[in-house]
Amino acid sequence: KTLFVSFHFQQTPNSLSPLTQSSRMQSAPGASEKLKNNLKNVKNILFVLSGKGGVGKSTFSTQIALTLANKNPESIVALLDVDITGPSVPKILNLSGENVFKRDSGFIPIVGVPVVREGCSDSDTKGENAPAEQDIESFGKSKKSSSAALNPARARKCLNLRTMSIGFLMKKSDEAVIWRGPKKHNMIQTFLEDVDWNAAIRESSATENSSSPSTIDYLIIDTPPGTSDEHISCAQLLAGLPTHAVIVTTPQEVSLSDVRREINFCRKLGVKILGVVENMSGFACPCCHEITNIFSKGGGEKLAKESSIEFLGAVPIDPNIASGMDEGKDFVDAYKDSTSALVIRDIVGKIEERLG
Repeated sequence: KTLFVSFHFQQTPNSLSPLTQSSRMQSAPGASEKLKNNLKNVKNILFVLSGKGGVGKSTFSTQIALTLANKNPESIVALLDVDITGPSVPKILNLSGENVFKRDSGFIPIVGVPVVREGCSDSDTKGENAPAEQDIESFGKSKKSSSAALNPARARKCLNLRTMSIGFLMKKSDEAVIWRGPKKHNMIQTFLEDVDWNAAIRESSATENSSSPSTIDYLIIDTPPGTSDEHISCAQLLAGLPTHAVIVTTPQEVSLSDVRREINFCRKLGVKILGVVENMSGFACPCCHEITNIFSKGGGEKLAKESSIEFLGAVPIDPNIASGMDEGKDFVDAYKDSTSALVIRDIVGKIEERLG
C-alpha cells in the first residue's frame, strides 16, 4: 500500500518569504559596541568561503594564516574557526588536545603551532603536560592561569599566530556538537566579542614600559560549507565592519553551482569578494612537478570570469598536502619548492596586496 500525504502552507501576514528574511537580515543592528571595541585593532577581516563541502576551505584557511605569519614575523595573524559542528583547524595545525582559558580581558587564544619533528607522530608532540579535558558547556564559566594557555611543554613556531576554535572546547575530538542555530550564534558572538587576541602579546612584553604591537593585521575566519547559521551570524555580527572574502572551489560543476550561491550571498550582504581560488586543479607529481588533469581544470577561472571576480590561482592536488595536514605540518614551509606551495604563496601574496 502507498500512502500519499500532501501539505498545504498558507502564508499569513506574519510569515516571511526568503527574500523578506534576507532583507530583514541585512537590516540587522550590526556589530555591537562590545564587538567593535574588541575588534577595533583588527585591520583586515577575511572570510574563507565555499558553497560546497570538501573543497579544502580549512586547509586553505590554515595555509593563508601560516603563510602570512611566516612571511611577516612582525605582524599578528588571528585564525578563527566558526565551523561549529565540524571544526578541523585544531587537527590541521597539530593543536588537538589544547585548551583555551579565560582571564579578566577575555578568552586566551592558542599561540603559535607546535614544531613537528621528522619521524614523530602527532601524539608525540603533545608533551606530558597537555591541559586537562574541558567541557564545551563549561566554556566561560571558570578562569585559569593565562600562562597555561601557552602550553610551554610543546616547542612552538609562528608565535605571531593566534587560533580559536570550538575544537579546543571538546572533551574528545570525535564529540558531536548537536546545536540549533541560536546556540551556534551565541558561540560565534562569544568568539568575536570575548577573545583577547592581544593577550599573549602583552604577556610576552619584556618590560612594563615596552611598547607591544596592538594591531591584529589579519583575522582569517574559516567557515563551514553553505550559507547557513554560521554565515548568517557572522554577517549580522560583523555588519558595518569592512569584511572581505576568498571563495574556494574545485573545478567540477557540482561544486561550481553551489559556489555561485555563495557569491550571491556575499553580494547580498555586502561582503567584498577578493577572488576565487580553484583547489584540486589537476595533479602535481611530487617528483617531477608535472601537472596532470586527472579530473578537470579551469572551472574556477571560468566562474570568476562569468561573475566578474578576480581569479587568484589554481592549486593542484599534491599528496603531501593531505599527509601534511594529517601530521600537523606547515605544508607551504615544509614543501616550499613544490608546485602547490609556490601557487599558494602567490595567491596569499595577491590577497595581501588586495587587502593593503
